[in-house]
Amino acid sequence: MRIIPAIDIFEGKCVRLTEGVFSTQKVYSDDPFTMAERFLQTGAKELHVVDLEGAKNGRVMNFPTIERILALKNIAVQVGGGIRTEGEVERLLNAGATRIVIGSMAIRNPEIVATWVPIFGGNKFIAALDFKDTELATEGWQESQVADMKEVVLRMVNLGIGTFLSTDIRRDGTMKGPNVMLYRGLVQNFPGVKWIASGGVRSMDDIRALEDTGVDGVIVGKALYEGHLSLDSLNT
Repeated sequence: MRIIPAIDIFEGKCVRLTEGVFSTQKVYSDDPFTMAERFLQTGAKELHVVDLEGAKNGRVMNFPTIERILALKNIAVQVGGGIRTEGEVERLLNAGATRIVIGSMAIRNPEIVATWVPIFGGNKFIAALDFKDTELATEGWQESQVADMKEVVLRMVNLGIGTFLSTDIRRDGTMKGPNVMLYRGLVQNFPGVKWIASGGVRSMDDIRALEDTGVDGVIVGKALYEGHLSLDSLNT
């Protein structure tokens, strides 16, 4: 199972939220690039970089910071947060992003995503389907959308997108453990796609429990920043 450290960026700083609420923002570093270097040096093979400010505003806001991270060698970086246009997708991929994470666009504007895939390839995208209670969340988790989960997944699969990210927002940043039942259900109900789990991871037991569900990867944030987990231990 892939272990993917998270770097969330707001106003050029590396931050974490609790349950996706912006007022809970906690700054862990004034320089996300330095944090990315640290993760690389301690064994990370991938990074999950989110422009939180961009997600909130509906457009990428931290291009310079993200592009510095993308210039790092020997690490794959998936990028999300406020990506709404073909130009933003192109700029990030040209800068070195391995995949673009799309959330709101996959749910609200799939017809636009359908124009991107022939240009860039379905393997360049990850569809983020994140839950707040029982509804899918959009616009930087600030809004919720009543949508048919199966319909959204099948629509993306039919476009050629085969990797999905799902966060239980009520667990995100809480250090209360991941929603293992959610991910087990997603893997069982959609066996033809790869799922990445996110939210609530706090311990090696959580990592093992997620691995048992069959998810392809797990994103780890606060547990790394606050020393509950180390990449050294996760990579052994």
